[in-house]
Amino acid sequence: MARRDEEPLEALAEELRRSDPEFTRAMRSGRPRRPREYRNNPGWLTLAFGVLAFLSGALLGDGLLLTGGLVAVGAAAHLLDPSRIRTRYRDRQDRA
Repeated sequence: MARRDEEPLEALAEELRRSDPEFTRAMRSGRPRRPREYRNNPGWLTLAFGVLAFLSGALLGDGLLLTGGLVAVGAAAHLLDPSRIRTRYRDRQDRA
């Protein structure tokens, strides 16, 4: 490859190193990790909390707990929405 052909690749590699250092470390070690855009741990934890609160509120007859569970499930749905993840990633690429 000519040097001018390698420059865009080096710039892309540097951008990846800056944006997600854990992913690049994992790739170097040979144990790949999902990129940040596809990690949904907060969404799953919020969903679990919301379902637990909703069911507790329904069983105990507590309207505030029931409502809090519904709000948490709604927030989890927002966090786990695949189109939101793609849009966030695409917006970051447009800014670069």
